Amino acid sequence: MRWKLQYGDVVRIGPNTVMVSQVDAVHDAFWKADLPKSSMYHRFRRSPEVVALFTETDKKEARNKRRMLAHGFSVSYLRNIQPMMLAVVNRMCDNFAGQIDAQSSASANVDVYNILSHLTTDVIGDTCFGESFGLLEDPRNPFSERLTAYFKRNFVLDMLFPFLKQMPIIKNGDPIFNQMLDEKLNKRRNNPGKEARKDILTFLLDAQKQEGFDDQFLLATMMMLLLAGGDTTSRTLALVLRFLVENPEVLKDLEAEILGYAKSLPKDEPISDEKLQDLPLLNAVINETLRMYPPALSGFSRQADKDLNYCNTFIPAGTDVTIFIQNLHMDPKVYPNPTQWNPYRWTHPDFVFQKTHFFPFSVGSRNCIGKGFAMTEMRLAISRTIIDFELSEVEDERLKASWEITQYLTVHLTDGRYFVKMKKRAGA
Repeated sequence: MRWKLQYGDVVRIGPNTVMVSQVDAVHDAFWKADLPKSSMYHRFRRSPEVVALFTETDKKEARNKRRMLAHGFSVSYLRNIQPMMLAVVNRMCDNFAGQIDAQSSASANVDVYNILSHLTTDVIGDTCFGESFGLLEDPRNPFSERLTAYFKRNFVLDMLFPFLKQMPIIKNGDPIFNQMLDEKLNKRRNNPGKEARKDILTFLLDAQKQEGFDDQFLLATMMMLLLAGGDTTSRTLALVLRFLVENPEVLKDLEAEILGYAKSLPKDEPISDEKLQDLPLLNAVINETLRMYPPALSGFSRQADKDLNYCNTFIPAGTDVTIFIQNLHMDPKVYPNPTQWNPYRWTHPDFVFQKTHFFPFSVGSRNCIGKGFAMTEMRLAISRTIIDFELSEVEDERLKASWEITQYLTVHLTDGRYFVKMKKRAGA
């Protein structure tokens, strides 16, 4: 934001890169001109020969790959996998309850940061890999630490030393992950069952038969789902819980909204995202957190495939055009008091900017294909947690985390932990 205030809406931030912070230019670049992704995304490929949707920079190929995958993330398909998501969310709440019971007290200080990471990884496992990774049941499972280390290592390689990925020992990827992916894939192929689960892995295997793409693309897509679908959602959930316990008046209103909905359900009927989508404050809490801390804090990059003129600035063809999302989300003309977490702004009838000035999942033809998946998971997780538990800030100063943020590919609390005081809700 400092650069925008000092230099304007278009700032040159590299030899061949400009940062654009003007909303009309964003809509032109991402919608009207539909610029292709920049070559920067080549850095995130598992290998130069394997191109998943996220790393595809050719517009025609991107449209084809998105078409192949789109149905697996459609509203109807998400409805199929919602029970799987909710089952994992329930296991997370069992984990919370177990920690309270283990402390033999009415409440407990629970480090939700890693548990939420286990939640989202297990959801990806259950819905995309055929079975959970079991992290919620066994938090000492080394897979979680290995995944985090893999994510951080790849960030360093992708952003700072991309040339090292040509070395055979790195180019071939993590052998443990490669083995795991192969095992999951072969297990489903060899044991499809009488009625295959209607999960995303089933969809991918069916799409492979129809479209004829090879196993390398299939495995790259599975890895993309694991890395992109887990970390982004878990960090947003952690920030949502943090904002809620640090703003008890909002938490109280959200409790009233969610508990009122839960009480309206017939006995033994589970919560459903179809109804949660209609809860205004729940969605406002998520949106406001995404506004302040979008998953890809550093933004998105496109490449000018022709000469452009944005904000009276000539941008020659071949230039990378980077959209720094947080600059747009912190514009005081759109979001008054932008540094204040205020979910009520989203419930105000005069607030009409959410479609034109809000880009947490990118925008245009290359927006995040998993947006609906992530929003469903977050609504289910937040609602179930509030139905089952009373939440508040921890009192022990030693357990309180700082607000220092570390940016890998996604936002992380630098402390790597966040404790919440939890108490089982009466009647839950």
